[in-house]
Amino acid sequence: MKGFFGFALCLAMILILLLFGTTIQKDQEQLEKIKNELIIAEQANKEKTLLENNTDKIIKTKLIEQTENKNFNTAKAQNEINTALENYLQGKAVATTIFGEKIGELTKEFLKENSSVMILQTNGKTYAEYVFTSNTSKNTTVSSKLGNKIITYFEIPAGHTTRIMN
Repeated sequence: MKGFFGFALCLAMILILLLFGTTIQKDQEQLEKIKNELIIAEQANKEKTLLENNTDKIIKTKLIEQTENKNFNTAKAQNEINTALENYLQGKAVATTIFGEKIGELTKEFLKENSSVMILQTNGKTYAEYVFTSNTSKNTTVSSKLGNKIITYFEIPAGHTTRIMN
């Protein structure tokens, strides 16, 4: 009888160790899935940062070009900036409501209706400004949904302003 209880106890210990082993394996698999999702989320954040930085750089570069070329025609300057933005953001962002609902593709016409440019010169100094004004209701924006399970958004919000002074 003593040998039977010893065998039963040994068998119970082996079963407990196997149960712990499978639990640890499942936990490691879950941790690996979470790690992969976090890597994907970090890549989406990187893409968002690149979109934001490049959008600002395009606007600033085009504003500088306009002031250096002494172009005070704001319609022409706005057209050049919006053309560059449309070319860069094509396939990366769309025209949306402030709630993220797509209202159409990002076009030069949409950007023209939702932005303004001001270029002033006085006393040898030039001030230039590009503003994404949205529409009169302030309910449109340019945005993009990035990521799958963990989602982040790129957005040019209403009132986004880039200014330069030469």
